Amino acid sequence: MSSPPALPLREKLVRKILFDERFLLLRTPYLFGRALATLSLVGAFEYLFAKLRRSRRATAPASIAIGRGLRVSLRDCHTDLGIFEQVMLLGDLLPEKPGASPEYIIDAGAHIGCSSLYYALKYPRARILAIEAEASNFRQLSKNVEKIPAIRPLHAAVFHRSGQVVVTNPGDQPWGFQVGAPDQAALDSGSTIRAMTLPELIQLSGFPRIDILKLDIEGAEREIFATDPQTWLPLVRLMTVELHDRIKPGCTESFQHATAGTPHELITTLNNTIWINRSVP
Repeated sequence: MSSPPALPLREKLVRKILFDERFLLLRTPYLFGRALATLSLVGAFEYLFAKLRRSRRATAPASIAIGRGLRVSLRDCHTDLGIFEQVMLLGDLLPEKPGASPEYIIDAGAHIGCSSLYYALKYPRARILAIEAEASNFRQLSKNVEKIPAIRPLHAAVFHRSGQVVVTNPGDQPWGFQVGAPDQAALDSGSTIRAMTLPELIQLSGFPRIDILKLDIEGAEREIFATDPQTWLPLVRLMTVELHDRIKPGCTESFQHATAGTPHELITTLNNTIWINRSVP
């Protein structure tokens, strides 16, 4: 297994600006600069206004133009805006040179659709299956992608076994929804959601391969990587995964064990690990 290279100076500086409180005053100008480079002029200023509202009206909704007549609707200027920044402005989902243009993408843990929209704008020929388990996130996802037929939203949980699961939020954080086995009360009340494995999702998609698999599933990746990954991993060319050891210890170990037997390259971004399968053309 190849190890991630040392961080270049530019990325070290970016991390300081984004995460070090001593550089707090540089954060908004830097992100606005990224918005100017990434979005239209209108979209960049709409982002800036949402960013400035964050300190006074964090719960206010926002709408930001992202290109080709598309907009992202955010429910607030805090959590949703933070995810928008990570995906749309910071390019946290892909290496700088991702290779051939992807055609088949699975977005597992799609939240409100920022990542699916990012992929759709970057790769107009791609077909995207966007899976989200939490009901309010899924409603916002469906709203945000309704103008793009290539994105298929699916209300389900990505899990290591099929059946029914419950969605919980043990830390009471807007980004911290997790899935787990239901108790009898949840089964009786019908408050469960369908769980699907990655092989089931690949079959449902009809994709002959997965050019990009994005996994951001709040710790469920630990069991997924531990449960016969060779049934689906050889079909994946590039995988972007956020490993949630802070939520569920052992995620990174499970990921490393699952991928150890496949020639690959690893790249780290601000929040994700990018795995590139070198055993396929």
